[in-house]
Amino acid sequence: MYTLIVSLLFGLAFTYFATQNTGPVTIHLANSNWSGVPLYWAIFGALLIGVVIAALISIAEAIASFRFGDQRKTSTLTHHQQEKINELSTEVKNLQIQNDKLHTELDKAQKDSPFYQPQPSVIDRLKTRMAM
Repeated sequence: MYTLIVSLLFGLAFTYFATQNTGPVTIHLANSNWSGVPLYWAIFGALLIGVVIAALISIAEAIASFRFGDQRKTSTLTHHQQEKINELSTEVKNLQIQNDKLHTELDKAQKDSPFYQPQPSVIDRLKTRMAM
């Protein structure tokens, strides 16, 4: 939809430009001469040639990137990602060790507390309920 709107606006702008620049010009290219060409056609032709050249460069760049460039970028990204994975794995291991130490300290502190009452296991609770 946006492409249609942009194309329509470009067409309207070109139409306005064409009505303002109708004077004839002579185009000299190599040994050829074209006289009586309206100015807007000369400018539009230059614009078209520029678009075609830009498209050809873009296509060549895309092909080169597809065939050669992506492999190098992927290996670099993979190496960087592997370094980050190793770094995060080490951090996770350290945090797990720290978590285990804290749980051990918490269990010890709870057992030493005068308010500590051990929770009965699930089997002990079932036995109690069955006895009732």
